[in-house]
Amino acid sequence: MAEFVHDLAQQAGFPGGGGMEYATGAYHYHHQAYLDVFDFLLSFQQDKLLLPASSTLDARKGRARWAAGDAVWFIDGPFNAGVVKTDFGEFMENLVVTQLPTPGGEPPVVTNGPLGGDLWISKDSDYVEEASRLIQLFTTKEFQIGQAEAMDAGPANLTAVAESNAHPTFKQCCRWYESFSKLGPSAVVRNPEVARVNAKMKAVKPDLGAIVQGAFSGDVADVRAELTKLSDASEKAREAAIKATGDSVAADAWAFPDWRHGEDYVAG
Repeated sequence: MAEFVHDLAQQAGFPGGGGMEYATGAYHYHHQAYLDVFDFLLSFQQDKLLLPASSTLDARKGRARWAAGDAVWFIDGPFNAGVVKTDFGEFMENLVVTQLPTPGGEPPVVTNGPLGGDLWISKDSDYVEEASRLIQLFTTKEFQIGQAEAMDAGPANLTAVAESNAHPTFKQCCRWYESFSKLGPSAVVRNPEVARVNAKMKAVKPDLGAIVQGAFSGDVADVRAELTKLSDASEKAREAAIKATGDSVAADAWAFPDWRHGEDYVAG
């Protein structure tokens, strides 16, 4: 739910990602866009459109309830098609997909920074060449098509999806990625020392997901106040992490004033 709220907030006008404004690098969970998203999501509960216990079900149990016909709409990633094919094959013929809802129905624009690698070769390895050849296999067209047909995450080369036998809903998701997914700025890419700060940064509790759950359960009565606390606590956690690493990174390392909404961020 936290990731869904982040994505919805971008559509509602939040100029950043993951609760942080791209231009300033400041945490701003209490931005009006996040408040609007909470109002939007809670309206489903208020209008009695939300399946009871939705905020406490994990993805596995929620998917099972949805496939059994208890709900019409299930929020998930493209990998949902792969799981449904494996666990609820008889439901595949009923599977349809819709893109992220936006105010006014405008095409969505989702911005995220580059992801880190999943596979690494240790500098102390005695098998660098062998490991390199192994990792190269993950870049072949054959593997990319196979990954698409597994319907887990979309392959790095999205053009391979069209050549695969993946379900039409998975193919539709990948086409949407090509049209509205944008590359955002990354403090780590610009300054690798930021990774040391991130490693030292302690998790803030309650986090956004817990606040979402609390809002639905009624345990969080003042969403704005809780989100403001989350912003302040996140700033303090980052400041503490910077000091713990010897102040080698300035606070403005996360600021990208040249970022533009709806465009891929390319460092000059």
